[in-house]
Amino acid sequence: MKRFALATILLTAAGVAVFLALNRPGAEASPDVWITVNSTDDSSVRDGKLTLTEAIMLATDDLDVGDLDHGECDQVGGTLWLPYPILDCTSLNPPGAASADTIVFDTSVFPPGSAATISIDFDLPALNTGHDTVDGSSAGVVVEASWAASEIIYCFEIASDDNVIKGLEIHDCTTGILIENGQGNIIGNPIVPVMKICANALTVRTMPEHIDVDLSDLLNLKITLDEAADRVMAMMARNISGRLTAAEVLGHNEFVLTKLHKSA
Repeated sequence: MKRFALATILLTAAGVAVFLALNRPGAEASPDVWITVNSTDDSSVRDGKLTLTEAIMLATDDLDVGDLDHGECDQVGGTLWLPYPILDCTSLNPPGAASADTIVFDTSVFPPGSAATISIDFDLPALNTGHDTVDGSSAGVVVEASWAASEIIYCFEIASDDNVIKGLEIHDCTTGILIENGQGNIIGNPIVPVMKICANALTVRTMPEHIDVDLSDLLNLKITLDEAADRVMAMMARNISGRLTAAEVLGHNEFVLTKLHKSA
């Protein structure tokens, strides 16, 4: 009975502390949750560190803050770790589909002057809920595909609107950033021209000035996949020979060079 009474008191006290902490001035819900990556691993395990994979999973509702351990919980803005006997991570404004989340990198692990490498064996989770940012501008971050698994690897995949990926080096991927669908995704490179490919006939008709390669015939079954690939390769050859891409013609200036590190 004494143990039960003590547990009840502790739970009540913890609940009051959480209410006071999460309702203190300045603790109102923010539309932008910051998630800090502090590990170069490519995993999703409870080990006290937050990986890029886990950060994207948090931003896209594939991982809940309540599943994090204490060390991981501390890397998510607006969270609170509940002490014994609860031992749980909680937040009034958790990351996920309902919020615009920003993923940044711990500069003690990813120093700006000496980039650290995240080596991935498989595709990173897709940015499929929209309005999320992966920002390595203040750190030194290399995302590199490991070919030990001999897989086709898309390092980043976007399948939603208004996402931003910037300030990263991306190496050795089959495709560095695969944009499956979505609008307003600010993705570019200040050195390598960005060639925009679209197979959606409506998008091609309404935004022709933005599209370099029209592959709508592929979805209409008028051409084969090999023929579509030939169109892409032909346009790539024209770009290499001096053709300006649609983004260059339109004068898109969001493609900002934030840093330049020595290639691996």
